[in-house]
Amino acid sequence: MSRPVACRVLGCRWDFRAAGDTVMWTCARGCGGGGRACTAGAEEAQRLVRQLDRGRPGPPLGLLALLGGIVHRPRSGFRG
Repeated sequence: MSRPVACRVLGCRWDFRAAGDTVMWTCARGCGGGGRACTAGAEEAQRLVRQLDRGRPGPPLGLLALLGGIVHRPRSGFRG
């Protein structure tokens, strides 16, 4: 299955859930990505899911800094 353009460009948007002592995650955009991890117990799994599901972050700051550096980089021959 080919990954959706949104996943290729922006990355996957993960949905987290707990089942017993296992934390599972899947891509909300439907690319088929995901995984699972075992924790020390059911309470630990629930705590981890709450921490990971706190909200959706904005664009990565590194990407914005990179774009700013490209746009505002002075030219080598420019003497202002």
